Amino acid sequence: MIRKFFLVILATYLQSACTLSATDIYPKNLPDLFWEFRTHFYSRLSNPAATKEDFQNTICEFVRVCDYIPADFVVKDKLREDFNKHGLSSGLSADVLVGVLSALDELEAREAITLGDSSSIRSLTGNGAVATTSHLQEAFDLYPHNISSFFWVARNHFYVNVAQDGCTVSELRNLLCEFISVGDHVASSPFMRESLRSDFNEFAIGRGVKRKRKVETLKVLSELEAIGVYTVRPIPGYNPIQADEIIARYEEEVRRIAKYIIDQRELKQRAQVAEAKTFLGAAFSGLLTPEQIATRLKVNIRGQDAAMNTLGLIGHKIMAQIRLKQEDASWKFRPPHAFLVGKSGSGKTQSVIELCEIIGIPWIRVNAPEVVGEGFKGPTLSYYYDQLKQAGKIPPYAVVLLDEAGKMGKTGSGDDAPKYGGNIMRTLLAHMDGANVKLSSGPDGREESMSTHCFTYIATDACAHVPDSIDLTAESLSFYTGMPLELVNRFSQGIIKLVPHTEFSLVNILKNSTEGAYNHERSFFKKLYDIDLIIDDAGLRVIAKRSLKDSTGARKLEELLGHVLAPLYSLPEELITEVDGARTITLTEQFVKDHLPPPVKKIKDEPPFGMYV
Repeated sequence: MIRKFFLVILATYLQSACTLSATDIYPKNLPDLFWEFRTHFYSRLSNPAATKEDFQNTICEFVRVCDYIPADFVVKDKLREDFNKHGLSSGLSADVLVGVLSALDELEAREAITLGDSSSIRSLTGNGAVATTSHLQEAFDLYPHNISSFFWVARNHFYVNVAQDGCTVSELRNLLCEFISVGDHVASSPFMRESLRSDFNEFAIGRGVKRKRKVETLKVLSELEAIGVYTVRPIPGYNPIQADEIIARYEEEVRRIAKYIIDQRELKQRAQVAEAKTFLGAAFSGLLTPEQIATRLKVNIRGQDAAMNTLGLIGHKIMAQIRLKQEDASWKFRPPHAFLVGKSGSGKTQSVIELCEIIGIPWIRVNAPEVVGEGFKGPTLSYYYDQLKQAGKIPPYAVVLLDEAGKMGKTGSGDDAPKYGGNIMRTLLAHMDGANVKLSSGPDGREESMSTHCFTYIATDACAHVPDSIDLTAESLSFYTGMPLELVNRFSQGIIKLVPHTEFSLVNILKNSTEGAYNHERSFFKKLYDIDLIIDDAGLRVIAKRSLKDSTGARKLEELLGHVLAPLYSLPEELITEVDGARTITLTEQFVKDHLPPPVKKIKDEPPFGMYV
């Protein structure tokens, strides 16, 4: 029993000493990974079922994987001496050692382990060994299935060292370069570029890498990608005796990498611009002037020139401040909040939507009277903010359109209404000042948050209950809507009034709005039926007058057109005229009058509660 105990102690000592004792054969400054490869190498050779061909493949794999170390004497000239001195103490039996030396003789005779001839080594190994243990199977599908088992040793070495608390940024870079170089040497086609980042994103936390270290490592990987480093020789940290010109090239590479590391501010700004560009369109093309934006708004928003000029200035301010923020992260973004007031159908909501499309900024439409407090049943502000997400991310800049904002104080029911609406408006006040808002949990169950510091809030309301004789100021708007004065004062661009539509302005919308209902119907008949549809000016005036009479402004035009045009879809022959092959339908004033619906019977001289205005 005692004899067996001492034999176990002796075997353990020899196993631990074999690596240390081999340092008298190999250079003293080899990377730590080399010694792990050597241990794995002897473990592969000690397989009792191994054949001479297996020995040859294993030797070639070991030589090949060590080729990332830039010294051609490291393995080739030292391998036989290593076997002779340490083969038995490394676990090889005498018979296996003889077989291994015989395989080595054949390889040397065929000159198949010359480090410079990488193609012969690849063809001999075939990269046929794969990972079989459970802890190596985790990333198996990310890499080639026939990859050398030495690669998994390198991967494990990489994760163990990256997870250490004392690992510096410089050491992170060295570990990445070392692992990339090994990957380049164990396969006949490149795969690290596509696989390494996916590997680290998916398995880093599970391998003990802390979240902060994961972010640092991915940042260093981005730096290496930026300068195209995917085959790195020599490995940083390993510096064998080399010619002066090789050392000079290495130092130049180090200086090039250092430049990217030192210039952190530039890299950060580029990343911010790239992220913003994924969410913003025109904001990163030519910077539009207020006049250019207003001109585009007036194409479809007719009869509101003064209001569109003010919206043009707001759009310019948003675009310009986005540029300033990207050039200087310390720039304080001051959103140009505004409050649009005008009768139903005057174009308040549509003008804000058009503005967002022109300047290329994300937007959401919030039906303000429906908003409920957090924790209540119904749409909260967080619910609307969730709709801003694009590709799972929240944009850094956006416009929040608050429809019917003047009715927020009337939400709830009974005696609770003022208190309920007041709570929502206080929440909105904090958001307009810039706040970090908690959102609903994502698909993975984690809570998300977003910043409203660069969000522009534009409110709209008809203010139908405000007498026309009242001069609409911040104080009067607060009085008649119940909105706190401090909230109304947050609309820094002031109160923008849209004038009521006239018969002339509504006819102008019908005839000239490129995206209006009338021009849409004309295009429909032309493309589908090859018929030119025309309503004469007198007929258009009849439609405009009815819309004014019903007090719904431009919104009513499409509904009235629907009634007038309904009989035409059956293509009545008596209405179609044909001249030189061109077919036309012309609707007169009388035809329009005959097909308009009966006038609306108004109960109150104001739009119904809760209607979009």
